Amino acid sequence: MKGELKNYSILETSQAFDLAIDGFADLIKMLVKLLEKEKRLKVLGEEIIKTKRRVNALENITIPQIESDIRYIRQKLQEVAIAESSIQIIMKKMINQG
Repeated sequence: MKGELKNYSILETSQAFDLAIDGFADLIKMLVKLLEKEKRLKVLGEEIIKTKRRVNALENITIPQIESDIRYIRQKLQEVAIAESSIQIIMKKMINQG
């Protein structure tokens, strides 16, 4: 019957049969190890894909946005510096005229 354990007598089986059973047990162990490695590789592959997506997002969205923000801030700081410089010049002229 399928799935039922079979009992074999040492006296009734050949050495080749015993070797085949031992080989099959070793094969099962190797298959389990192989499946474990396959699962680890699948997980690693999925993590690599996630990492690639994150890198792409950084390269194509986040970093360009930060660079744009930096340019904007520098521009505004230059405008403020020019305005302050102009105010100082006007103040000096007023003081010198006064």
